[in-house]
Amino acid sequence: MLIVDDEQAIRTLIGLVIDRAGELYVVGEAADGRDALKSLDAFNPDAVVLDQKMPGISGIETAEQMLKRRPRLPIILCTAYLDEPLRRRAQKAGVSMCVPKADFKQIPLYIWQLTAA
Repeated sequence: MLIVDDEQAIRTLIGLVIDRAGELYVVGEAADGRDALKSLDAFNPDAVVLDQKMPGISGIETAEQMLKRRPRLPIILCTAYLDEPLRRRAQKAGVSMCVPKADFKQIPLYIWQLTAA
């Protein structure tokens, strides 16, 4: 997994939840979209957990660029600002799933669902 969020504490929490789930592991982290694109090439993750509001390019813009490079890459948009218009924009961009940050503990389950399909 690649975890992308501008808040270190959130990256750490999501990473701990993923690591504790077993059979999943974090291969890298990034604090913004530009670093995420570099990390995509460097770490070649099986899936990405991505925040929406970050400095520079947004999560949806980052997802679009990632999916141009890796069209089948499962991407979970995990954001505190999830509403229906954002869900529609994310779906149109090719994001696999949108999750409110309050549900971050469920991310391993969502990853398993996406990668098993």
